[in-house]
Amino acid sequence: MKPRKPITFAEIHFTSTGESAGKKILAFGLPGNPVSCLVCFNLFSVPAMHHLAGWTIPQLQRMHAHIAQLIKTDPVRPEFHHAVISWELNDGSGKPGFVAESTGHHMSSRLLSMKSANVLLELPATGAVFSAGTLVQAILISDISNFE
Repeated sequence: MKPRKPITFAEIHFTSTGESAGKKILAFGLPGNPVSCLVCFNLFSVPAMHHLAGWTIPQLQRMHAHIAQLIKTDPVRPEFHHAVISWELNDGSGKPGFVAESTGHHMSSRLLSMKSANVLLELPATGAVFSAGTLVQAILISDISNFE
């Protein structure tokens, strides 16, 4: 997946005597680049925390949105493209719906590209170019209740 690496998940078991004996700690090792870290945190750590907190549906909410501009997909890796989603009276199909606009330059070290993102667009590894208006799946990573 893109952005992605390195990511690690581990269970740390305490075998010593004392209060912590027999306990375990779950640990995520996230990528060092800021954008990769935020994407992996939302995709892996947040659902794990939701599950541990007892949520009946721990996965992040998914929805469909029409993209506002052309997006070229990676030919090898599925991509989680950060974007801003909003509700429009015309989503490009002549009906009301969600429209997703890319936050721009998608480099794993470019944190400003994640600043306003409220969704990750789930794009397949096809190498295809998705034209404006294409319907894609979006993963909600932030509150969308304050539309202006």
